Amino acid sequence: SVLNAAAERPDSQPAYPGTLFIGQSENPGARDFIVLINDGVCNDGMADQVWPHFVRIFVDGGYFHGCGGDSADMLSGAEWRILTISGEDVPAAVGQTLQFDTEGGISGYGGCNRYMGSYELGGGIELGPIASTRRACSNPETGHFENALLTALGTVYGFNISDSGELSLLGGDGIALTAQR
Repeated sequence: SVLNAAAERPDSQPAYPGTLFIGQSENPGARDFIVLINDGVCNDGMADQVWPHFVRIFVDGGYFHGCGGDSADMLSGAEWRILTISGEDVPAAVGQTLQFDTEGGISGYGGCNRYMGSYELGGGIELGPIASTRRACSNPETGHFENALLTALGTVYGFNISDSGELSLLGGDGIALTAQR
């Protein structure tokens, strides 16, 4: 059964620790409803993706919940420092980074070279082809981690962000990489 709840969009009211909308309709047959939006990492358990808000809707004595917002907001912004690749710790001295923009671009530093590509969200994350500059790596360890990073990025299909803010990009064999801001 489908619920039909409609009302003019009211001004939001701050509700600790989120936002509250109360829709009261004057139309016959329409239902009043309450929407409560709280900030926090929300995983609906059905996609390999997270959202920035928990959403709760109360209508006709019923309660519905789910996730909302734009997942790109959680990824974009400050640069991520790569911590592990396929379970192997990446030394901080390698200096690997990852950055997402709000227009679907991904870029970063692999240790010797800059790389760039694209990403798309929807039931997970899909990375487009990754291009890299071609500077030679004089340090074999740094070269190893750069190659491992580019290989891992090619396997990514989903992501999660822990309550502590750690990003996990999921790949074919489990966690492809982890990163922290």
